[in-house]
Amino acid sequence: MFRSLGPKPFVFPMPILLVATYDEEMKVDVMKMAWEGSFGLNTVSFNLNPIRKTLKNIVISRAFTLSVADIPHIKEVDYFGMVSGNTVHDKFERTGLKAERSKLVNAPILVDFPLTAECEAIEIDQAGSHVHVVGRILNTIAHESLFDESGNVAPGQLQGFCYDVFHGDYYSNGERLGRAWSFGVELANKKPKEEYPDE
Repeated sequence: MFRSLGPKPFVFPMPILLVATYDEEMKVDVMKMAWEGSFGLNTVSFNLNPIRKTLKNIVISRAFTLSVADIPHIKEVDYFGMVSGNTVHDKFERTGLKAERSKLVNAPILVDFPLTAECEAIEIDQAGSHVHVVGRILNTIAHESLFDESGNVAPGQLQGFCYDVFHGDYYSNGERLGRAWSFGVELANKKPKEEYPDE
């Protein structure tokens, strides 16, 4: 038995990212985003409302950074989603966070967040009522504190959190469940039933 929810986005969890840009005066602007997608190995995309200051900044600079939101900065992350840089001109400064200029793209790196992708905007197109932005990741930087003894980024160290579209809540993530492509091995190796020889 199913119950209809209407036309709702059903992706869960939705990872929360911060989009950081420079405006025409080289002021740092940051918005919280939970509706991002990645495709390919080095490409990301998202849709922005045309009134967003972030979109105006991307059109000017053709660049942005994406940082993974983390639990230690949940107050600042939440704030970035509550106010607009169009009306609060010292939005970033109010948080007390720091930024430095990327060496690869014309966008700020939020140094308080441990994982950031430096992106150039390669497509900006109208998509219905929103504008679709496609970015090419030129580099991803990770703080030393994220690496485990094998030299890989440890998701638990990242302390990322997600958005619950059904209730409007935040959820932590990072608990390891097991190795990818290991849970389905039993089914992948399962021999076909004799009554279905073509399986």
